[in-house]
Amino acid sequence: MHTVIKLGGNAEKLGPYLQWLQGARPKQFNQIQAFITQLFPEFEYVNVESVSGNKVTIRFTKRDTEEKVQLSRCGTGVEQILALATFVISSPLGTLICVDEPHSFLHPTAERLLLEFLRKHPQHKYLLSTHSAIFINSVPANSITHLSGTDSGFDDRGSQKTSQLLFDLGYKNSDLLFADRIIFVEGETDRQVLPILLRKAGLDPDLLATAAFSRLKGSGDLHTVTRQSEELLTALRKEAIRRVYLFDGDKTPQKEYIQKIKNPHSGETIPIAFLMRTEIEDYLLDSHAIAKAISEEKDAAQSKETQKIISSDQVNSWLAAAIKELGTNAKGSAVLSYIYEQAGLHYRKTEHGRLIALHTEIGHNPKIKELYTPLVSVFPEWAAEREFV
Repeated sequence: MHTVIKLGGNAEKLGPYLQWLQGARPKQFNQIQAFITQLFPEFEYVNVESVSGNKVTIRFTKRDTEEKVQLSRCGTGVEQILALATFVISSPLGTLICVDEPHSFLHPTAERLLLEFLRKHPQHKYLLSTHSAIFINSVPANSITHLSGTDSGFDDRGSQKTSQLLFDLGYKNSDLLFADRIIFVEGETDRQVLPILLRKAGLDPDLLATAAFSRLKGSGDLHTVTRQSEELLTALRKEAIRRVYLFDGDKTPQKEYIQKIKNPHSGETIPIAFLMRTEIEDYLLDSHAIAKAISEEKDAAQSKETQKIISSDQVNSWLAAAIKELGTNAKGSAVLSYIYEQAGLHYRKTEHGRLIALHTEIGHNPKIKELYTPLVSVFPEWAAEREFV
């Protein structure tokens, strides 16, 4: 059998090369095996063995049964990662390692372990093509080249500058690059809570997954706040993307004023919408969901002997007291803060808002259906779905 002491770029001779590595450089082979068994914990050993006909086979010993499983039966992801790990461990210093879509066959935990592995081997240079947000957000913004389709092919002009701009503005790299539609919101609570409420209101999860929810940067009037984001979208060549700027309901200006707010480059009117209620927390005033959220927090903080289930009737009484004390026009966040105080807790907008949203259901909280109205322009497919409901 011919000894293979160098792995070709397509890893065609992976088995014979690993067999040579196991004998000639056992330390490197053990490093490869340790990474593979970390990434795929169902395996305990990597076995490289000679078989009839001067062939080499790769098999994995299962941790629970000690059964040996052929590499060909383990899925494409295992083979690709084994080849990549072998290149990383055994290649000469300074090798450029190119990998196409390494995330394709990996779950998120495995993606993170792969990134950690690559970071531990900075002696090489890595060129990865990927659509994975986990990979995109793991590197400095100026390490990314973003390719986007145009009528004449692909365009990457200014991509590093654009990525750095995203970073400087506090966006994650993936926030705007891969979305099919964008909902710009005012605060972190809106960004966390709105997607949950939309799903509870009946928006298809697959459709929801195509949207990015991004916080507006800066402050000032509507024109000033939206202009910065419009400049960013233009730099990203995303000026044609379906989008909406969603503001609290208490900020609604005259229609004539909104129509004057335009994209500084295209001159088109910027799509601006407003909640039908004062703020996003107004859609969280669901006594059933609040009761469950408070009870869940108290359960985690108290012993079984002191646990006390908070009922929706109790929350309703606190809700009535809040309205009486704060007034009928009180903001939802103020009402929730009052209710949590009565329950002996300190209300934290984003954390508790998200928990309440997770517990709410349209049967108890039909007002979340109102969220359809300001967002129909960015989710026109939702309008089509509702016609048949």
